Amino acid sequence: MRFYNDLAGVYDRLMSHVDFSAHVDFCLRILSARGWKGRDILEIACGTGTIMLELLHRGFEVTGLDNSPEMLARADQKISASGYVPRLIEQDMRRITVPGSYDLVLCSYDSLNYILQKKELASVFKGVFQALRPGGMFLFDIDSEYRMRYVRGQNTFTFDEEDIFYSWRNDYDIKKQLCTMELDIFVLAGENSYKRLQELHIQRYYSPESIYELLVDSGFKQLGTYADHKRRKPSLLSERIFVLAKKV
Repeated sequence: MRFYNDLAGVYDRLMSHVDFSAHVDFCLRILSARGWKGRDILEIACGTGTIMLELLHRGFEVTGLDNSPEMLARADQKISASGYVPRLIEQDMRRITVPGSYDLVLCSYDSLNYILQKKELASVFKGVFQALRPGGMFLFDIDSEYRMRYVRGQNTFTFDEEDIFYSWRNDYDIKKQLCTMELDIFVLAGENSYKRLQELHIQRYYSPESIYELLVDSGFKQLGTYADHKRRKPSLLSERIFVLAKKV
């Protein structure tokens, strides 16, 4: 399971519309409301390190884990350029084995939807449980079925600037609960020439009931669920579901 390899060089451009600072603020508000006062954080599926950097700016000790060496190379450059020492691990989150233990494990922006088998998601949760200190918390977000089925659905999205263009075609299989995404990206490579990048991404929808079951089976207590970067319970029209669990 490897994605974002060819995209690593342009990922930050394509995600420039995302307010990562606001995302981190929301996560910290949720944690604070539940009494979390930790310092050591493990971010799994850390990508190019943007969220890591936001947390480092706020004074936390942060380790990043990702299975893409290309994305980690970008994270290393970004964090080093900001004056911090990068702590990065190249590893598949389905087989987490990390030195030490953490007060929080964070996984953002539907990264867990890339885990396509329920038993493999169980392996992620068990690995996270082992990486946490007693009382540590696990905060993650996943895409809802509404987002996969109706927002992405059979739709195509585009991004067009002078030096980069991409087309993102989606197909949601209701029976299999899988969303297939075909990405075509053209990056300016010289005068009147472009480099073409292509990736195929697949995500799976997981129901709140299955997430709860897997968390409990892994030893967690689920503390709460939230929707769309707001401290409100998810509804049928929610797009991004946040789940907070505690190691007990």
